[in-house]
Amino acid sequence: MKTSTSGQAAAIFAIFFLGLFAVAAKAQNSISGIVFDESRKPVAKIDVELLDEFERLLKTAKTASSGLYLFQGLRAGVYFVQVRTDGTNYKTAKERIQLGQSNRTSPTTGLSSGSESAQINFTLETDRRQSAPLKNAVVFAQNVPPEAEKLYAGALKKLDDKKPDEARTDLESALKIFPEYYAALERLGYETLGAGDFAAAENYFARALQVAPQSFAAKSGLGIARYKLGRKTEAAATLEEAVALDAAAPQAFLFLGKIYRELKDYERAEKNLKKAAELSKNKLADVHWELALLYYYNLDRPAAAADELELYLKANPKAENRAQVEKLIKAMREKANK
Repeated sequence: MKTSTSGQAAAIFAIFFLGLFAVAAKAQNSISGIVFDESRKPVAKIDVELLDEFERLLKTAKTASSGLYLFQGLRAGVYFVQVRTDGTNYKTAKERIQLGQSNRTSPTTGLSSGSESAQINFTLETDRRQSAPLKNAVVFAQNVPPEAEKLYAGALKKLDDKKPDEARTDLESALKIFPEYYAALERLGYETLGAGDFAAAENYFARALQVAPQSFAAKSGLGIARYKLGRKTEAAATLEEAVALDAAAPQAFLFLGKIYRELKDYERAEKNLKKAAELSKNKLADVHWELALLYYYNLDRPAAAADELELYLKANPKAENRAQVEKLIKAMREKANK
Protein backbone atom coordinates (compact mmCIF):
# COMPACT_ATOMS: atom_id res chain seq x y z
CA MET A 1 0.00 0.00 0.00
CA LYS A 2 1.37 3.41 -0.98
CA THR A 3 1.84 6.09 1.62
CA SER A 4 0.15 9.44 0.84
CA THR A 5 2.28 12.51 0.21
CA SER A 6 0.98 14.12 3.38
CA GLY A 7 1.78 10.96 5.29
CA GLN A 8 5.30 10.95 3.91
CA ALA A 9 5.71 14.59 4.89
CA ALA A 10 4.51 13.91 8.43
CA ALA A 11 6.81 10.90 8.73
CA ILE A 12 9.86 12.77 7.45
CA PHE A 13 9.09 15.72 9.68
CA ALA A 14 8.67 13.51 12.74
CA ILE A 15 11.90 11.63 12.04
CA PHE A 16 13.86 14.83 11.51
CA PHE A 17 12.32 16.49 14.56
CA LEU A 18 13.27 13.54 16.76
CA GLY A 19 16.71 13.58 15.20
CA LEU A 20 17.13 17.17 16.27
CA PHE A 21 16.55 16.16 19.88
CA ALA A 22 19.35 13.62 19.55
CA VAL A 23 21.62 16.30 18.12
CA ALA A 24 20.59 18.74 20.86
CA ALA A 25 21.53 16.20 23.50
CA LYS A 26 25.11 16.55 22.26
CA ALA A 27 24.93 20.32 21.97
CA GLN A 28 25.66 21.25 25.56
CA ASN A 29 28.56 23.65 25.08
CA SER A 30 28.21 27.37 25.70
CA ILE A 31 30.13 30.59 25.15
CA SER A 32 29.61 33.62 27.34
CA GLY A 33 31.49 36.73 28.36
CA ILE A 34 31.36 40.41 29.15
CA VAL A 35 32.06 43.33 26.83
CA PHE A 36 33.95 46.20 28.49
CA ASP A 37 35.07 49.60 27.32
CA GLU A 38 38.61 50.83 27.88
CA SER A 39 37.77 52.02 31.39
CA ARG A 40 36.51 48.49 32.27
CA LYS A 41 32.87 49.57 32.34
CA PRO A 42 30.43 47.05 30.86
CA VAL A 43 28.92 47.95 27.49
CA ALA A 44 25.18 47.23 27.22
CA LYS A 45 22.94 46.57 24.22
CA ILE A 46 25.70 46.00 21.71
CA ASP A 47 25.50 43.13 19.21
CA VAL A 48 27.68 40.06 19.65
CA GLU A 49 27.72 37.55 16.80
CA LEU A 50 28.52 33.84 16.82
CA LEU A 51 30.14 32.66 13.57
CA ASP A 52 30.99 29.17 12.38
CA GLU A 53 34.46 28.04 11.32
CA PHE A 54 33.92 29.61 7.88
CA GLU A 55 32.85 32.85 9.59
CA ARG A 56 29.20 32.52 8.58
CA LEU A 57 26.67 33.99 11.00
CA LEU A 58 24.95 31.49 13.32
CA LYS A 59 23.46 33.57 16.13
CA THR A 60 23.28 37.13 17.40
CA ALA A 61 22.87 38.31 21.00
CA LYS A 62 22.72 41.72 22.63
CA THR A 63 24.74 42.37 25.75
CA ALA A 64 22.84 42.86 29.00
CA SER A 65 23.19 45.87 31.27
CA SER A 66 26.18 44.14 32.86
CA GLY A 67 27.82 43.72 29.45
CA LEU A 68 27.05 39.98 29.47
CA TYR A 69 26.33 37.94 26.33
CA LEU A 70 25.54 34.23 26.19
CA PHE A 71 25.33 31.53 23.49
CA GLN A 72 24.07 28.11 24.61
CA GLY A 73 23.37 24.69 23.11
CA LEU A 74 26.50 24.62 20.92
CA ARG A 75 28.05 21.55 19.38
CA ALA A 76 31.78 20.86 19.55
CA GLY A 77 33.77 22.67 16.91
CA VAL A 78 35.47 25.89 15.89
CA TYR A 79 33.64 29.20 16.34
CA PHE A 80 34.36 32.90 16.09
CA VAL A 81 32.78 35.45 18.46
CA GLN A 82 32.58 38.97 17.08
CA VAL A 83 31.44 42.22 18.69
CA ARG A 84 29.71 44.46 16.15
CA THR A 85 30.44 48.11 16.82
CA ASP A 86 28.64 49.77 13.90
CA GLY A 87 27.60 53.32 14.73
CA THR A 88 30.00 53.59 17.66
CA ASN A 89 33.54 54.88 18.12
CA TYR A 90 34.91 51.42 18.91
CA LYS A 91 36.83 48.97 16.78
CA THR A 92 35.27 45.64 15.86
CA ALA A 93 36.62 42.81 18.05
CA LYS A 94 36.75 39.12 17.17
CA GLU A 95 38.11 35.96 18.82
CA ARG A 96 38.44 32.33 17.67
CA ILE A 97 37.59 29.43 19.99
CA GLN A 98 37.37 25.65 19.75
CA LEU A 99 34.67 24.03 21.89
CA GLY A 100 34.26 20.49 23.13
CA GLN A 101 37.83 19.75 24.16
CA SER A 102 37.10 19.27 27.87
CA ASN A 103 35.73 16.10 29.44
CA ARG A 104 33.82 16.53 32.68
CA THR A 105 31.94 14.20 34.98
CA SER A 106 28.44 14.94 36.18
CA PRO A 107 28.24 15.06 39.99
CA THR A 108 24.67 13.73 39.86
CA THR A 109 24.95 10.90 37.34
CA GLY A 110 28.66 10.13 37.43
CA LEU A 111 28.63 10.06 33.64
CA SER A 112 31.32 11.67 31.54
CA SER A 113 30.31 14.72 29.53
CA GLY A 114 32.08 16.59 26.78
CA SER A 115 30.31 19.84 27.63
CA GLU A 116 32.31 23.00 27.94
CA SER A 117 31.43 26.47 29.19
CA ALA A 118 33.84 28.91 27.58
CA GLN A 119 34.34 32.52 28.62
CA ILE A 120 35.51 35.23 26.20
CA ASN A 121 35.61 38.78 27.54
CA PHE A 122 36.21 41.73 25.25
CA THR A 123 37.73 45.12 26.02
CA LEU A 124 36.79 47.41 23.14
CA GLU A 125 39.41 49.78 21.79
CA THR A 126 38.47 53.28 20.71
CA ASP A 127 38.77 53.93 17.00
CA ARG A 128 40.30 57.40 16.91
CA ARG A 129 39.10 57.89 13.35
CA GLN A 130 35.47 57.75 14.52
CA SER A 131 33.68 60.44 16.48
CA ALA A 132 30.27 58.85 16.97
CA PRO A 133 29.34 58.15 20.60
CA LEU A 134 28.47 54.65 21.73
CA LYS A 135 24.73 54.07 21.37
CA ASN A 136 22.63 52.47 24.09
CA ALA A 137 25.54 52.29 26.53
CA VAL A 138 23.98 51.83 29.95
CA VAL A 139 25.92 50.98 33.09
CA PHE A 140 24.19 50.01 36.32
CA ALA A 141 26.10 51.88 39.03
CA GLN A 142 26.43 50.71 42.62
CA ASN A 143 28.78 51.51 45.47
CA VAL A 144 30.27 48.05 45.79
CA PRO A 145 32.54 47.17 48.75
CA PRO A 146 36.11 46.62 47.52
CA GLU A 147 36.20 43.06 48.89
CA ALA A 148 33.08 42.10 46.92
CA GLU A 149 34.35 43.81 43.79
CA LYS A 150 37.64 41.92 44.07
CA LEU A 151 35.80 38.60 44.34
CA TYR A 152 33.65 39.47 41.32
CA ALA A 153 36.74 40.33 39.25
CA GLY A 154 38.34 37.08 40.40
CA ALA A 155 35.24 35.15 39.34
CA LEU A 156 35.46 36.62 35.85
CA LYS A 157 39.11 35.59 35.67
CA LYS A 158 38.25 32.05 36.75
CA LEU A 159 35.57 31.90 34.09
CA ASP A 160 38.27 32.96 31.61
CA ASP A 161 40.37 30.08 32.95
CA LYS A 162 37.44 27.66 32.53
CA LYS A 163 36.89 27.15 36.25
CA PRO A 164 33.10 27.75 36.50
CA ASP A 165 32.65 26.03 39.86
CA GLU A 166 35.31 28.18 41.52
CA ALA A 167 33.89 31.26 39.81
CA ARG A 168 30.42 30.58 41.22
CA THR A 169 31.92 30.16 44.68
CA ASP A 170 33.58 33.59 44.39
CA LEU A 171 30.34 35.17 43.20
CA GLU A 172 28.44 33.65 46.12
CA SER A 173 31.12 34.98 48.49
CA ALA A 174 30.76 38.43 46.94
CA LEU A 175 27.02 38.28 47.63
CA LYS A 176 27.62 37.37 51.26
CA ILE A 177 29.53 40.63 51.58
CA PHE A 178 27.09 42.65 49.48
CA PRO A 179 23.75 40.82 49.00
CA GLU A 180 22.45 43.45 46.58
CA TYR A 181 25.42 43.22 44.20
CA TYR A 182 23.52 43.38 40.91
CA ALA A 183 26.32 42.28 38.55
CA ALA A 184 27.05 39.22 40.71
CA LEU A 185 23.37 38.30 40.94
CA GLU A 186 22.83 38.56 37.20
CA ARG A 187 26.04 36.69 36.44
CA LEU A 188 25.16 33.88 38.84
CA GLY A 189 21.70 33.75 37.28
CA TYR A 190 23.12 33.04 33.84
CA GLU A 191 25.85 30.74 35.13
CA THR A 192 23.36 28.55 37.02
CA LEU A 193 20.93 28.70 34.09
CA GLY A 194 23.65 27.42 31.77
CA ALA A 195 24.55 24.71 34.30
CA GLY A 196 20.95 23.48 34.40
CA ASP A 197 20.19 24.57 37.97
CA PHE A 198 17.01 26.40 37.00
CA ALA A 199 15.66 26.88 40.53
CA ALA A 200 18.87 28.63 41.60
CA ALA A 201 18.80 30.72 38.42
CA GLU A 202 15.25 31.83 39.18
CA ASN A 203 16.29 32.88 42.67
CA TYR A 204 19.27 34.93 41.48
CA PHE A 205 17.31 36.68 38.73
CA ALA A 206 14.47 37.49 41.13
CA ARG A 207 16.95 39.00 43.58
CA ALA A 208 18.59 40.99 40.77
CA LEU A 209 15.20 42.43 39.86
CA GLN A 210 14.68 43.58 43.43
CA VAL A 211 17.79 45.72 42.93
CA ALA A 212 17.09 46.78 39.35
CA PRO A 213 13.39 46.25 38.48
CA GLN A 214 13.85 47.58 34.94
CA SER A 215 16.62 45.16 33.97
CA PHE A 216 15.78 43.41 30.70
CA ALA A 217 18.61 40.90 31.19
CA ALA A 218 17.39 39.78 34.61
CA LYS A 219 13.73 39.78 33.55
CA SER A 220 14.34 37.69 30.43
CA GLY A 221 16.60 35.32 32.36
CA LEU A 222 13.86 34.90 34.95
CA GLY A 223 11.36 34.06 32.21
CA ILE A 224 13.64 31.45 30.69
CA ALA A 225 14.33 29.88 34.10
CA ARG A 226 10.59 29.61 34.77
CA TYR A 227 10.05 28.03 31.36
CA LYS A 228 12.77 25.47 32.10
CA LEU A 229 11.04 24.74 35.41
CA GLY A 230 7.85 23.90 33.49
CA ARG A 231 5.86 26.96 34.58
CA LYS A 232 4.98 28.05 31.05
CA THR A 233 2.13 30.46 31.74
CA GLU A 234 4.19 32.29 34.36
CA ALA A 235 7.21 32.26 32.05
CA ALA A 236 5.20 33.84 29.23
CA ALA A 237 3.98 36.63 31.52
CA THR A 238 7.54 37.30 32.69
CA LEU A 239 8.91 37.42 29.15
CA GLU A 240 6.10 39.77 28.12
CA GLU A 241 7.38 42.12 30.82
CA ALA A 242 10.92 41.67 29.46
CA VAL A 243 10.06 42.62 25.87
CA ALA A 244 8.17 45.62 27.21
CA LEU A 245 11.55 46.76 28.57
CA ASP A 246 13.44 45.98 25.35
CA ALA A 247 11.34 45.54 22.21
CA ALA A 248 14.42 44.83 20.06
CA ALA A 249 15.47 41.48 21.54
CA PRO A 250 14.82 38.65 19.04
CA GLN A 251 15.77 35.82 21.42
CA ALA A 252 13.11 36.92 23.93
CA PHE A 253 10.44 36.97 21.22
CA LEU A 254 11.63 33.54 20.06
CA PHE A 255 11.14 32.11 23.54
CA LEU A 256 7.73 33.78 23.80
CA GLY A 257 6.61 32.28 20.51
CA LYS A 258 7.85 28.84 21.51
CA ILE A 259 6.06 29.01 24.86
CA TYR A 260 2.78 30.22 23.35
CA ARG A 261 2.86 27.40 20.81
CA GLU A 262 3.28 24.88 23.62
CA LEU A 263 0.38 26.60 25.43
CA LYS A 264 -1.70 26.21 22.21
CA ASP A 265 -2.10 29.98 21.85
CA TYR A 266 -1.21 29.87 18.17
CA GLU A 267 -2.11 33.46 17.33
CA ARG A 268 0.32 34.83 19.90
CA ALA A 269 2.89 32.22 18.94
CA GLU A 270 2.88 33.35 15.32
CA LYS A 271 2.94 37.03 16.26
CA ASN A 272 6.00 36.67 18.50
CA LEU A 273 7.90 34.36 16.17
CA LYS A 274 7.34 36.73 13.25
CA LYS A 275 8.62 39.56 15.43
CA ALA A 276 11.75 37.53 16.23
CA ALA A 277 12.28 36.87 12.52
CA GLU A 278 11.91 40.58 11.74
CA LEU A 279 14.32 41.69 14.45
CA SER A 280 16.93 39.08 13.53
CA LYS A 281 16.55 39.81 9.80
CA ASN A 282 15.83 36.11 9.23
CA LYS A 283 19.25 35.12 10.56
CA LEU A 284 18.07 33.07 13.55
CA ALA A 285 17.51 29.55 12.27
CA ASP A 286 15.60 28.48 15.40
CA VAL A 287 12.89 31.06 14.67
CA HIS A 288 12.10 29.53 11.30
CA TRP A 289 12.16 26.01 12.71
CA GLU A 290 9.56 27.01 15.32
CA LEU A 291 7.44 28.72 12.66
CA ALA A 292 7.61 25.59 10.49
CA LEU A 293 6.37 23.50 13.42
CA LEU A 294 3.55 25.97 14.05
CA TYR A 295 2.40 26.13 10.43
CA TYR A 296 2.62 22.44 9.70
CA TYR A 297 1.35 20.85 12.87
CA ASN A 298 -0.92 23.49 14.37
CA LEU A 299 -2.26 25.73 11.60
CA ASP A 300 -2.37 23.30 8.64
CA ARG A 301 -0.46 25.62 6.35
CA PRO A 302 2.05 23.37 4.56
CA ALA A 303 3.12 26.00 2.02
CA ALA A 304 4.00 28.46 4.81
CA ALA A 305 5.82 25.66 6.67
CA ALA A 306 7.87 24.93 3.53
CA ASP A 307 8.73 28.63 3.22
CA GLU A 308 10.00 28.66 6.79
CA LEU A 309 12.09 25.53 6.29
CA GLU A 310 13.75 27.18 3.30
CA LEU A 311 14.57 30.18 5.48
CA TYR A 312 15.80 27.74 8.15
CA LEU A 313 18.27 26.22 5.69
CA LYS A 314 19.34 29.65 4.48
CA ALA A 315 20.06 30.75 8.05
CA ASN A 316 21.69 27.41 8.89
CA PRO A 317 23.55 26.34 5.73
CA LYS A 318 25.42 23.55 7.55
CA ALA A 319 22.28 21.96 9.00
CA GLU A 320 22.56 18.24 9.62
CA ASN A 321 20.14 16.11 7.57
CA ARG A 322 19.84 18.93 5.05
CA ALA A 323 18.77 16.43 2.39
CA GLN A 324 15.89 15.25 4.57
CA VAL A 325 14.72 18.82 5.09
CA GLU A 326 14.82 19.44 1.35
CA LYS A 327 12.70 16.30 0.76
CA LEU A 328 10.28 17.52 3.39
CA ILE A 329 9.99 20.92 1.71
CA LYS A 330 9.18 19.17 -1.57
CA ALA A 331 6.52 17.00 0.08
CA MET A 332 4.97 20.03 1.75
CA ARG A 333 4.84 21.88 -1.57
CA GLU A 334 3.10 18.92 -3.18
CA LYS A 335 0.56 18.75 -0.36
CA ALA A 336 -0.11 22.49 -0.60
CA ASN A 337 -0.64 22.28 -4.38
CA LYS A 338 -3.30 19.62 -3.89
